[in-house]
Amino acid sequence: MAFRKQNSYNRFKKSIDENDLTDGDTVIDKIISSEEEIAQKAVVDNIWSIITARQKEIVYYRYVEGLSLNEIAEQQNMDYQSVANIIYRAIKKIKQFYSKSD
Repeated sequence: MAFRKQNSYNRFKKSIDENDLTDGDTVIDKIISSEEEIAQKAVVDNIWSIITARQKEIVYYRYVEGLSLNEIAEQQNMDYQSVANIIYRAIKKIKQFYSKSD
């Protein structure tokens, strides 16, 4: 009987070691990581909800795609200053939103 329990435990431990807990992660680490990702997604969703579609597009090109203001201006048939203004207004709106919620 004790042999069966030990054998079951060994299979269970091997299954966990092979499938879930690689690179020194623990179950708690995985749960925390998952919760942090959910919280970060909520922040991004809030940001996207407070800026206009045009601001989203320009901010995306600047910060996700890594394009320069000149590249964005050329791509969107805009002048440099208009692109800079859109980014400035988007960031200002985001800052105002978060300063009110504190």
